Amino acid sequence: MYEIKQGSPAMERNKNSKYPFALLEPRTYFEVPAADDAAQLNNSRAPRIASSAYAFARRNNCTLAVRRLQSKAVRVFRIK
Repeated sequence: MYEIKQGSPAMERNKNSKYPFALLEPRTYFEVPAADDAAQLNNSRAPRIASSAYAFARRNNCTLAVRRLQSKAVRVFRIK
């Protein structure tokens, strides 16, 4: 017999994520230093972390925005 439990599969699945997307609340952000590989630009001229952020947002029905600063650091904001 199967036991019924409460919880979000998305939260359990992303527990070991390299980036703290699951910990972001609306109107919060985290910053990736310019020296980190995730802040470097990929072939599309977007920071490498952007594809991970948008994939997480699509899977978890939230909105994330990735912005590159003048210092070349990257901020990942949770919008909703």
